Amino acid sequence: MKTLIVATALATLMALSTNAASADLCKAMADTAELMMQARQRGVPMQVIMDAAEMKSHKRMVVEAYETPRYITKEVQLRQVQNFRDRWYMWCFKDKKS
Repeated sequence: MKTLIVATALATLMALSTNAASADLCKAMADTAELMMQARQRGVPMQVIMDAAEMKSHKRMVVEAYETPRYITKEVQLRQVQNFRDRWYMWCFKDKKS
């Protein structure tokens, strides 16, 4: 059940991020990255998340999230989620400045 909820939330957010205005694009991308890493840390199968990904950047995000180890400690999981979110926000922001 949790897997279905996470997959539905990710699919919705990914769809929204494809239609986001330029100013909100980086926030939408960061939010998507955060959800992906949360799913990764919760043990959602990669295939479930990849099936929801339509854009090339989202597929890349899934691969990067699943290359990251899963952690047991909630504190370390949270740090991984925050780092992953911020890394994608920075990537988007730098890309838009170019």
